[in-house]
Amino acid sequence: MDIYDKVKSNFSKACEYSKNSTIQNQVRQLLLAQTINHSKLVNYNHTNTILNLGVRDFSEPLELSKIFCATKIDVCDIVLPKRSANIDNINTFKLNFDKDLELISDNYDLVFSNMSFQWSQNLKLLIKNISGKLNNRAILAFSTVLDNNFHQIKDILRINRMHNINDILDFIKNAKLKCLYQQDLYLDINFNNFRELAKHLKSTGVNTYIGDKNKQNYKSIKKLCLNPNQFNLSYHVGIFICFKE
Repeated sequence: MDIYDKVKSNFSKACEYSKNSTIQNQVRQLLLAQTINHSKLVNYNHTNTILNLGVRDFSEPLELSKIFCATKIDVCDIVLPKRSANIDNINTFKLNFDKDLELISDNYDLVFSNMSFQWSQNLKLLIKNISGKLNNRAILAFSTVLDNNFHQIKDILRINRMHNINDILDFIKNAKLKCLYQQDLYLDINFNNFRELAKHLKSTGVNTYIGDKNKQNYKSIKKLCLNPNQFNLSYHVGIFICFKE
């Protein structure tokens, strides 16, 4: 099973994603707020077409539709969320946008992606490819996890290696985009015990390991599973608003 199949399989099993994705939903609201703020700063008033990448909850494109009144929103992911409504201006594409983005022929006024770019196998190339899908004076708004994500369990579970914020800023510059806004933040979530933490990782699909060398510390895992103490987990998140002149 290749890396993309692993991601697809685990997200397909995350049937309670909407219920458990509190951090992802919180980040989405932060990303939306900055998208709105900075679109006003650049006199961005032509959101006719939106590309929504990596969507795990159909409430996301519905919210984008309500805010921006776009004529068309294309939703694209390797595993599509269950549609909660049939909206004429929202289209869905079951597609691995990390390697097959060129299969979508249109260009867009806004590309919006919340907490999905961490699964990319070549983030530099992905951002460059997305830049090619942007109209002039268009916005790329995305959030992703950063290099110190889940630092409390990095010596116990296999934690994916992520880019730091400076790497991502370089990728944005390489794609000939201007970064209007960037934020580096930590969002914590508390669990009653380690078993509850492990269940959270599985229920949100973030238990997919895309590395190739780390081994899990089974002795420590077993010990923690027997420990009744509370456990804290930190999401290290980056928010980026980019502009194509």
